[in-house]
Amino acid sequence: MAGTPAWCDLDDTDPVKWAAICDAARHWALRVETCQAASAEASRDVSAAADWPAVSREIQRRRDAYIRRVVV
Repeated sequence: MAGTPAWCDLDDTDPVKWAAICDAARHWALRVETCQAASAEASRDVSAAADWPAVSREIQRRRDAYIRRVVV
């Protein structure tokens, strides 16, 4: 496994060392891909969760109401 003490002791030209690097790179790429897919799915879920134009209109309406705070 890349990064272990045994791996570090291998010669830089050792095919086992290079195979471990390739394996780690493939694992990292798959991890990034699955994280991106999960993020995209979550984004779609948030997008579908509410009527966002209506939420925006409600926020805009509330902005006009200013209630002065009274310090007692």
